[in-house]
Amino acid sequence: MGSPDVPRDSDARSAPPSGGFDAGLALASLYDRLNKLESKSAAPSTAPKKAWYDSQLFSTVLSGVLLALFGFFLTGRLSQSAKEREINTTNAAQMQSLLVKISTGTAQEAEAAAISLTTFGQYSIPPLIANLQYGPERALAAERGLMALALTESTAVCDNLRKVLDNRTRRYTAQSHTVVIRVMGAADCRSAMPTLQRYDSLLARADADTIAFAQYQQMVRDATPSNVTTSREELKSTLEMLDGR
Repeated sequence: MGSPDVPRDSDARSAPPSGGFDAGLALASLYDRLNKLESKSAAPSTAPKKAWYDSQLFSTVLSGVLLALFGFFLTGRLSQSAKEREINTTNAAQMQSLLVKISTGTAQEAEAAAISLTTFGQYSIPPLIANLQYGPERALAAERGLMALALTESTAVCDNLRKVLDNRTRRYTAQSHTVVIRVMGAADCRSAMPTLQRYDSLLARADADTIAFAQYQQMVRDATPSNVTTSREELKSTLEMLDGR
């Protein structure tokens, strides 16, 4: 029989003892783990870095600033609206006082009140036009007021006068139409030429035919044959004036 194999000394040193604790291997393993952890902590982060404006602090501050600005502008707007209402109330009271003078004062007082009314700009145009339909003193004062206002508000004056002539609902009198035509010439309302030409054709038909005149009376209040004649003469003068400018 052969003798059993005997392990060599080198094999005995390299092989770990069966079932025993190897302190060297455990220490080496622990050292290796520490090296890996240090490498991970030292490596640069690949996660995207947030911008400064993405921070929660910035969002909080921005919200506060926006809220403050909104409150500031809202307060200013409310204050401005309150002032505008106050001014409008004051202006309405002043305009009412002037309109009373136009309707009840003497010829001089009515004219002075109409001229003073023009300081309210475009707001004075409708009441001045309305006064064209009343007695001669009120109508004359309103006419002077419109002519004075045309020096600074010619576009607005011409647009409103054009609407008077274009109206076909008997809202305005024939007398007021005649004055409107005259003021249009003085105010250089060349933009209203199509309206004036249409009205000229309307007057020509009303002057030539009784049926057409009856139709004209359905469009213009208090129309008479003499009104038609006067308006045609005034319109001829206005058209010549505007064509020559």
